[in-house]
Amino acid sequence: MEQPNYGRSLAEIPGTVFDILGAEEEYSSIEGFSPAESENVVLVIVDGFGYNQWQEFDSGIFKEAEQNGDLTRITSVFPSMTAATLTSISTGRQPLQHSLVGWEMYYSEFGEKIQTLPFTDLSGTPLPDRFDAPGPEVLFEGSSAYADLVEEGVECYSVMDESIAHGGFSGEVHSHSELVPYMNIPDMALKLRQKLESADGSSFFYVYMDEIDTTCHRYGPFSPQQDAQLENISDCLSRELGELSEDVAENTTVVFTADHGQVEVSDYIDLYDHGIEEDLEVRNGDAISPCGTKRAVFLHLKDEREGAVRHKLSDLNLRIYTPDEAIDAGFFGDGEVSDRLRERIGDLLLVPEGRKAVWYGDMDKIGVHGGMHENEMYIPFCAAKASEIVD
Repeated sequence: MEQPNYGRSLAEIPGTVFDILGAEEEYSSIEGFSPAESENVVLVIVDGFGYNQWQEFDSGIFKEAEQNGDLTRITSVFPSMTAATLTSISTGRQPLQHSLVGWEMYYSEFGEKIQTLPFTDLSGTPLPDRFDAPGPEVLFEGSSAYADLVEEGVECYSVMDESIAHGGFSGEVHSHSELVPYMNIPDMALKLRQKLESADGSSFFYVYMDEIDTTCHRYGPFSPQQDAQLENISDCLSRELGELSEDVAENTTVVFTADHGQVEVSDYIDLYDHGIEEDLEVRNGDAISPCGTKRAVFLHLKDEREGAVRHKLSDLNLRIYTPDEAIDAGFFGDGEVSDRLRERIGDLLLVPEGRKAVWYGDMDKIGVHGGMHENEMYIPFCAAKASEIVD
């Protein structure tokens, strides 16, 4: 297993963005990475595009950025899944500080499991339709690091798919920024160029794309379908960035990164096939089903049931940790531990060996992430001037 390298992880991306913009900040930067300053920064987050996938694709605008810019390998955080990673990229906080560590998580504030990023219950009903309070601010601790840029006179834009641009998490973490929803990848690239050209003074663009992650879940990482999507992203960005005026292109640094990579599932373990359902904690008459993700599972257990669960799972090649063991090992970071984190992660953490997936019920994904395999954990961080990555 490859643990996160806090100090050279995506949690240090905000501090590095501040460095490029020459802005005052209180956030740690990526150790050993010293890019030149620039008036504008475009942070392109390609969800699910790990470092090893980058190295194998080795084409288009990504290759141009590597050859003409500065590429380094950093790590994701743990769990290497979108709720934890995007919160760290947005706040500059490690998971043990921001406490948002899974997609399906038990929140005592609602007395049930929720889907965190869309801020819905498990059926998809928006939580504000059922509860007057709390709002999305309960999802994590902290606030957007990039809001501090606004106070320094930097124009901030958040470019993301229209299906998520106004959702619970997005609305909370990007409230400081002008939202730029896009319909598809060509629309994203076009709107990015238009906003760059019209910006008045220094600007920061947070550009998020989930097409690679979605494709790899269905077809697997390193698949032809993944490459086809990457070619589309590359072609569209190359075309539109190539249309920038010479002055804007010279004064814009484009940073390519990801939140995690993916592994192709080798085997699936259904926890309910091993009798743990009877050991799960019951709240409001319902058992708290496994939380987290298929590569990092949090179990909330009845009193005195830890030993029984360990025995039932002992021959499945799972690494099993108590919350204290996982925290002391540095999985979630090396700073001060949030009280909310201890509540969220329950009583046991399961991390499967190799490329196994572990969950409950049906399994419908070829590619997964959340654990500490090198393909999940290593991600690219590549900075280059816009003028140097397009013809």
